[in-house]
Amino acid sequence: MRIPSDSTLFEMAVDLVCDAELASYEMVMSRSRYAELVQVRRLVSGMLSHRFGWSQHRIAKQWGQDHTSVGHQLQQITDTEMETIESLTEDFIQLIRDNQAEIIARVNEMRNRNAV
Repeated sequence: MRIPSDSTLFEMAVDLVCDAELASYEMVMSRSRYAELVQVRRLVSGMLSHRFGWSQHRIAKQWGQDHTSVGHQLQQITDTEMETIESLTEDFIQLIRDNQAEIIARVNEMRNRNAV
């Protein structure tokens, strides 16, 4: 089995948190600084960092930010948000298991597109 690309996993994580927090993917990916959107970004970054071991640089690359911005996000995570991250992590793992074939197909498609 091929390992999904960072961008595939990142998009899945953002989608999952957006669904849980009733936020728009497009708005979360925008540069908007509304508190609700900042919180969603913080939850995604926290899940990828604390639960999956992604570095600040790796997360920052996906957000199109500097690693210090991600470091600041991670420092701002509250205890309540950590509980949410724990819950979302289980959902994320199940989502990956349920969509394993689709993920592999998506990664292969991205690799083929980049090979052209």
